[in-house]
Amino acid sequence: MHGVMTPLFCETFHKLDLVDSWITPFIRLSTHTPKKSSLAKKIYPFIKYNKKTTVQLLTSSDELVTPTIEKLISLGINDININFACPSKTVMNKNGGAGLLNQFGIMNSILQRIKNDFSDINLSIKIRTGINNFNEIENLMTLFLKYNLDFIAVHFRTASEMYDKVYGGFERIKKCVKLATGTNIIASGDIWEIADIDKVCEVSKCHGVMVARGLLKNPFLIREYQGLTFGENKIQLYVETMQNIMKNDVKQYWKRPSYLANLKNLFGESSEEFNIAKRLDEKTLLNYNFFNN
Repeated sequence: MHGVMTPLFCETFHKLDLVDSWITPFIRLSTHTPKKSSLAKKIYPFIKYNKKTTVQLLTSSDELVTPTIEKLISLGINDININFACPSKTVMNKNGGAGLLNQFGIMNSILQRIKNDFSDINLSIKIRTGINNFNEIENLMTLFLKYNLDFIAVHFRTASEMYDKVYGGFERIKKCVKLATGTNIIASGDIWEIADIDKVCEVSKCHGVMVARGLLKNPFLIREYQGLTFGENKIQLYVETMQNIMKNDVKQYWKRPSYLANLKNLFGESSEEFNIAKRLDEKTLLNYNFFNN
């Protein structure tokens, strides 16, 4: 969830203990290797409470992955995920994310370089099921299965389908599971509520799910699936936790766009609460009680 998992988002999840592990937003490697200090800053919100963290990289350069991973290992990271999934036209036009799904030579060189240079890390990938056609998945799986990956996270849509409504998405995951004998398939896409988790697991026999946008709408989803309950005031709990975090460290956590993005996801873009929030000045917004007005 590139651009969404801000320090405020991470800190709120930590305070409420809503996850056991993280996969970071992708770190783009384009023309140079990031400085160790830059990498440390990017991953700090995830690792500060010792949660297991997988760092996601997006690149088309096999030459940049080794020095970057070396720095990440020195920062305590042992799990790396390569993003071949981002369907953004901007990313794809720059030879990144899902834009590599028809460039087998580049994908092969990236994965081969990592496997050759690092024998002890856990390597995984995140993919779409093709660029234009789901049937592309067969050749893709043939390539990926050579690398004994820790898991393959599969968003069932193709890149060209973006986030369009797609029927039979969980059946697509089922086919991926059948193709990927011996490799764990983690399902992604349209995981909004507990019923969706149950359905995709039942239909596809996947080995787990990757909850992304569903957590923006309901941050408690994972814990509720695990059997915990938070009552009817859970969104109030989440918003008030965010506010307390921001008030206690305004410099670190108060970012109006970040807070508004959280409120939009929680309440809905057309909700009365979000429309009120957009009109408030910064001081009022920081202290505004959405639940007793």
